[in-house]
Amino acid sequence: MRILPSFILLGIAMLALPRMGEAQSPSTVSNPGDEVGAPDHGREVSPAGEGPSPEEQLVRLQKNIEALRAEQAVVQAAVQPDDKLKKQFDLLQKQIETQQKMIELLLDHVKKQPLAGTPVEKLQGQVATVQARSKQAAQRDQELSQALDNVVEQRDADQRNGPQLPAPLKELFLPSGTNESPLSIYGTLATGYTHFEGRHGNFEFPDFAPFFLLQLNDRFLLEAEIEFGAEEVEVSQAQVDFIANDWLTVVAGRFLVPVGFFNERLHANWINKLPDFPLIFRQVTPVSDLSLNGVQLRGAKYLGCWPVKLEYALFFANGLRLPETEAPELAELATLDELKETSRELTNVWASGGRLGIWLPEIGLVAGISGFFNGPYTAVVFEEDPPRRANDDFQVLQVDAGYHKGNWDVRFEYAHMFQDARSFIGERIERRGLYAQVAYRPYHAQCKYVQNTEPVFRFSSARFKGIDPAGLDIGAFASPLDVPVDRDQYTFGVNYYFYPSLVLKLAYEFNHERGIDLKDNVFLAQLAWGF
Repeated sequence: MRILPSFILLGIAMLALPRMGEAQSPSTVSNPGDEVGAPDHGREVSPAGEGPSPEEQLVRLQKNIEALRAEQAVVQAAVQPDDKLKKQFDLLQKQIETQQKMIELLLDHVKKQPLAGTPVEKLQGQVATVQARSKQAAQRDQELSQALDNVVEQRDADQRNGPQLPAPLKELFLPSGTNESPLSIYGTLATGYTHFEGRHGNFEFPDFAPFFLLQLNDRFLLEAEIEFGAEEVEVSQAQVDFIANDWLTVVAGRFLVPVGFFNERLHANWINKLPDFPLIFRQVTPVSDLSLNGVQLRGAKYLGCWPVKLEYALFFANGLRLPETEAPELAELATLDELKETSRELTNVWASGGRLGIWLPEIGLVAGISGFFNGPYTAVVFEEDPPRRANDDFQVLQVDAGYHKGNWDVRFEYAHMFQDARSFIGERIERRGLYAQVAYRPYHAQCKYVQNTEPVFRFSSARFKGIDPAGLDIGAFASPLDVPVDRDQYTFGVNYYFYPSLVLKLAYEFNHERGIDLKDNVFLAQLAWGF
């Protein structure tokens, strides 16, 4: 009878063995969320929504302890007949203690700090974020306010004291004007070589002409140019410019005559595309590098909202005259070099004229019409009763046009001179001529040597009425090109620019005279530097 109770207890213990084996498995010990097992202090608690909450974990741990204690009671009842059951009992006791410690640790953690991922922690994080952003926004508002104050204070300081500039430069912005006048020095240095057909070549004396610009203030500008030659020093410009407003400048002194386009803007050696001047400025019109003493009004203004600019210049100055007081010969009347002698005496010879032009800057077109009117150009007094003064004068009319844009530069100018010489040769002399010039410089070429090379072609012509070449002493002229005969001129040249204002010019000129052959084809070379 005693054997039967023993078998019943042994069966109950064997039924409890699977639960005890599950309690000893690695998964049970490694995860505090399982039914049994030791807590893992190095593992972070999962956020809310990804695992059991702390309350659920505590409930599970309590259930595990109750189950372990029930198993312990069953095993304890069977300990006496079996040693194995005793060992199992001891193991269950340790497991219960471990579960109890795990509960205590979890409770202590919950009391000290909320678990990650709880609604409380999320709310605290959001509050901290809002507080940090609010602090940053307040700091930015304060910085912006300080920056605005600094800008206002700096603007006020600039208006009161002016910008921070070196002392000589700051004087330009003083309301009282400048104490030091800025001086700029420019100029031209040029030398050339001329070789006429069948003659020896000749090197020209270097042309050195410094140009001075002195700005007195915003209204007055002084200009002066001094030309140093082989035999004399000449002042070609000495003028004061008064800037009345945006569209009017008043000029007084010695200035370049504003007749045509070439005389004022293209005659400089480093700007002129060929080594010499066009033929019409040697034989047709005296307005070639011509300066006079007088006054001038000039300016430019856009026509309403159109992209068209109106240019205008009007002058009144001392006129030109022949230096001799005796009746001039035909050669003197025909030579413009004699007329270009500006009177150095007090005379009543006056000259006037000007230019009216249209300029379209956007397309590079310019055109104009000019006039030059000179009073009696001789001081001859005929011995008559009563004495009679020669009253011969001359006028010049010119038309100019040009195109300059991109790689192309095209120029055209026509001149017609009416010279009264009836007091000396019984008739009037008429001169007319023109020149057309085209230059091309390939700025966009890949090779820099090609970019700096510029081919040029110019055609010039001159026609005369009232001058008989048979009555001229051709040998008396300094150059065959100065002989006033009907002539067509073809000039082929090539320029190489070392710098924008340093150019070497080579050209060959074919001259074809009508009714006479002067053998005046010529090779020309020039090195010109504008500085």
